[in-house]
Amino acid sequence: MTTRSEPFLLARLVTDQLRIAPVDTGLPNWQQQVSRSVETAFEVDLARADPPDRSGEFSAAGFARGLLTALTWALGAGFPEPEWRAVARALTGREVTAGDISWVLDQLGRYVVQDGEAGVAVYRLAHQALADHLRPLPRQPGGGDDAEAVAVNVALLEHYARLLTGGLTPRQPGYLWLHAAEHAAISGEAGLDRLRHLADDHPDLRPGLAAAAGTLSARLGGWGRRLAALPPAQEAARLYQGLAADNPAYTADLAMSLTNLGIRLSGVGRPADALPPTTEAVDLYRALAADNPAHTGDLAGALNNLGILLSKVGRRADALPPTEEAVDVYRTLAADNPAYTGDLAGALNNLGVRLSELGRRADALAPTTEAVDLRRTLAADNPALTGNLAGALNNLGILLSMVGRRADALPPATEAVDLYRALAADNPAHTDDLAGGLTNLGVLLSELGRRADALPPTTEAVDLRRALAADNPAYTGNLASSLNNLGVRLSELGRPADALPPTEEAVDLYRELAADNPAYTGDLAMSLTNLGVLLSGVGRRADALPPTAEAVDLYRALAADNPAYTGDLASALNNLGIRLSMLGRRADALPPTEEAVDLRRALTAENPAYTGDLASSLNNLGMWLSELGRLTDALPPTEEAVDLYRALTADNPAYTDDLAMSLNNLGIRLSELGRPADALPPTEEAVDLYRALAADNPAYTGNLASALTNLGIRLSGVGRPADALPPTEEAVDLYRALAADNPAYIGDLAAALTNLGVLLGELGRPADALPPTEEAVDLYRALAADNPVYTGDLARALINLGDRLTELGRPAEAEPAWRQALGEKPPVSQSVLLLHRAARATPGNPDTAGWLHSALAGADRDLRSALHQQARRHRSPDPATFDAAWLTVAGPPLPEWFTVDPDLLQNARNWIATDTYEAERAHLTAHPELLNPDADSAVAEALLAVGEDNRYAALRAAARTNGVEAAYRPLLLRLLAHQFAAVGPGQQRRLLAERRDDLFDDTVTTELDELAASDDDATGNAAMAAEALLDLARLHEHQPALTALESEQGLTALLPDLARVPDLSALAPTATLALLNARTEADAATARLYLAVAAAAAGDPASAEEHLALALESDRTRLPDWITELAALGAQHPSVLRLIPPLTTTLTASPQPAPALADPSTHHIQAGPP
Repeated sequence: MTTRSEPFLLARLVTDQLRIAPVDTGLPNWQQQVSRSVETAFEVDLARADPPDRSGEFSAAGFARGLLTALTWALGAGFPEPEWRAVARALTGREVTAGDISWVLDQLGRYVVQDGEAGVAVYRLAHQALADHLRPLPRQPGGGDDAEAVAVNVALLEHYARLLTGGLTPRQPGYLWLHAAEHAAISGEAGLDRLRHLADDHPDLRPGLAAAAGTLSARLGGWGRRLAALPPAQEAARLYQGLAADNPAYTADLAMSLTNLGIRLSGVGRPADALPPTTEAVDLYRALAADNPAHTGDLAGALNNLGILLSKVGRRADALPPTEEAVDVYRTLAADNPAYTGDLAGALNNLGVRLSELGRRADALAPTTEAVDLRRTLAADNPALTGNLAGALNNLGILLSMVGRRADALPPATEAVDLYRALAADNPAHTDDLAGGLTNLGVLLSELGRRADALPPTTEAVDLRRALAADNPAYTGNLASSLNNLGVRLSELGRPADALPPTEEAVDLYRELAADNPAYTGDLAMSLTNLGVLLSGVGRRADALPPTAEAVDLYRALAADNPAYTGDLASALNNLGIRLSMLGRRADALPPTEEAVDLRRALTAENPAYTGDLASSLNNLGMWLSELGRLTDALPPTEEAVDLYRALTADNPAYTDDLAMSLNNLGIRLSELGRPADALPPTEEAVDLYRALAADNPAYTGNLASALTNLGIRLSGVGRPADALPPTEEAVDLYRALAADNPAYIGDLAAALTNLGVLLGELGRPADALPPTEEAVDLYRALAADNPVYTGDLARALINLGDRLTELGRPAEAEPAWRQALGEKPPVSQSVLLLHRAARATPGNPDTAGWLHSALAGADRDLRSALHQQARRHRSPDPATFDAAWLTVAGPPLPEWFTVDPDLLQNARNWIATDTYEAERAHLTAHPELLNPDADSAVAEALLAVGEDNRYAALRAAARTNGVEAAYRPLLLRLLAHQFAAVGPGQQRRLLAERRDDLFDDTVTTELDELAASDDDATGNAAMAAEALLDLARLHEHQPALTALESEQGLTALLPDLARVPDLSALAPTATLALLNARTEADAATARLYLAVAAAAAGDPASAEEHLALALESDRTRLPDWITELAALGAQHPSVLRLIPPLTTTLTASPQPAPALADPSTHHIQAGPP
């Protein structure tokens, strides 16, 4: 009759009901008259209940339901009768008497269990199924919005207060002494506040208040409300610190609360602030464990958390010892008590993560594998631990992939998904775990070249997390992560347009999350980076730059506070260089790439795990230098990249593809230097490596095809075109097969066909060269129709088609192909096609006049510069013929830019191409002819190639009027302002010594004011600090502040002495510097206090009150010290005394939670987009 877990209770209830009202089993469907569940039986008995004596006032059934619903809130063994009555009165709105309790027990007592706790009789419902029936809404932890929970708590605490007022001690109402704190936590902040007021009058309740605060924090954190979880965690730690100071018996509770505080702080993106309480928890547990081995497990857990936090703040080498110690401690514990085996598995898992972060991925495999083995054994005995096994398998798959064993990684990743799927089918709480496993499976399948197979699990992960986030906003971050991965998978399949919406949605979600919780800022930066990649991929290269630049800004600010983000900053700078290069701004691409190299070189010196990243940046640096024509400079970084990748590959085969890529690039660099023979060996080695990789993993087939293409080019370059043909043909075959399955390879196929056509032409086989060339044109025409990025490729293919037809004696047949392509394109794309055609034509070709004139009609500014240059190139051999052709299509007059002085034009370009404002000024000073009216056309023509023409025009005009030095002074002063704000204290000291008067110029002040108003916090704070330092320099009081900044001892130590001198002018700027450089909330509060002192002394009470309020928000623990300090300062500065009353009022008021913070957990390796 039932499959649920209450068969004995149900059997008893049905038996009682049948005694009262027998059922005729001879009737059809008699079974439907018998209750089939506890809930149904209850409703039958409720309807049959005799009314109480006063039932005329209300519904007997409704009243009975209300009395029993009250018991659903009972904790422990149950409610004593007085507490039951108090809660029932609150929920029913009616007075509940002892007689009412007797009545409901008489009528429905079979549904109630009577027990004993703390020496009194207590009552609870007979089964959880009945509790869920009476109160079906989920009781969400931390339900501060749960009005019923608040009502229950108010009723119980008011009852408690009456008992205490009546003379009972806090311990005597046994139920309330044991459970009032948990009721307060269940009802949220409102319940906690009620308990605070009660604890103010009864200090014995402070331990309960501390426990309630800790419980509330854990509940809020568990539901993803990380910011809301922080204040109660801070309050719990603060209370336990006071309790432990008076009674060492609370030391363990203090250690636990500090651990939880560290978790909450980390959860809101404040890992640096989380480190001190976590370190203190370790110290406390170590001392406790020395006296009592029962705390050894707590010590291991705290060590585990300490390792996680040290890693988060970038101290990865420091994170290893506590993690290893945690493993050792848990191993010892588990040897004596198998109950610790799960903890040992978790610590081993974390040890694998720490080793992997240090680049010791092979070493990380052993503890990760052991964690899987342990958790498999545990799950075999206890299916409830299956989720832990799935998590360990997930991590094992990721690590195997990291060490190049991707095929071996698939079985554990697949098993993890299967386990999570089974778990989620029985318990929806595992749905997000399933989504995470599916995401990682998608990444792994993609790495194995199974990109089409990777899409379904990634899409399913998005669907699952979208549903979760719809019900619980705490899953929004996970949804954003899955959307990000979906964008990557779609892009890999050649669907960049489809990849854009999920990536944009991920950015929007992370932006909203980061606005509320800075912990998501790194995720926002990562998604912005991906958005830039995708926008570039769909031809929106200009649109790709802002999100990429924003990612750099975000990571720079994060890295300033937490060195753990330095690697991410380097990666973002690397990407910024790529985006700028793709916009043709190759000179601008160099600085961020060089900075990325410098950052990664420093990181690698401390942690070899960054060696691969350094090699990647060196590889890019070589490419950008090559594009700038610095071919000799491009070779060393490329060679270093090869050397680094070769060393990495020797230890870890996972780097083989990187080595092959760098060898490929080395071949290109050597070829550019005119060393084709030297270029051949690295290119051949790249082919061999990719061939071996592709044999094991089809994902490398595209890389092999690319390397074969380059090998063909290298062989042709050393005069071996016949030897070049086989690799070129093989590349075409491979790309054709790849493109059949994945349209993302169509562009590569078209390029390979183009190369094949060229090579066959070189071999004197023009008839054989024509078909692949025509096919390339057709493919590029289709690609360019969807994505303008391919317009240049289409132009080159059309030019090659003309060459092939010319070789066959059929040059006229190329014109229809050009007309068709031009007719299909918008004006800007037509201009690009015609520009390429003119650039490839022999100088002096009169046909180019018509092409260039048509191209100018639809050209943007950048194209106009290139078109003008081509027109001058074609005019130069025979001006008369070219001018006649131009006038035929355009009519008179000839444009002025036709005859611009080439020397002046180059001179103007050199001026614009200078790297710094100082170099600009020096060039213009050395070439005053650029200021003459005769140079107007040359300068205007040079400025077509840049986007800052108004700036140069204004500078030139100012230089004509006032001289070059005066024209550049405001610009250089603004630059000085930026420089002074950005550099460290040592360089600021030097600038103040060397350029003091310039720094005091109004232009610098105005520029710093504008920077201080920046939306970017890091920029604004740096500018405000610079202004404060300059204020001190004007007072000749800057040296102590600079010394404090350089020593990193903190500026707050300077403030008490500065507040005790007659002239307080230096106090406010020093306190401002202290605030902007505060490392802890206590330092920030101290700085705010002295800012309030300075404002009060300056006659600005409004600002003083504001600073004081902000100080109180940061730290309330030092109120007595502050009052004493203000009283002392008041003797010399009486206006400061007015700050004391607000502090004394706060001191006597109810304690309030301090500002907001986050969960100790095992860290898993998270797979993300490649």
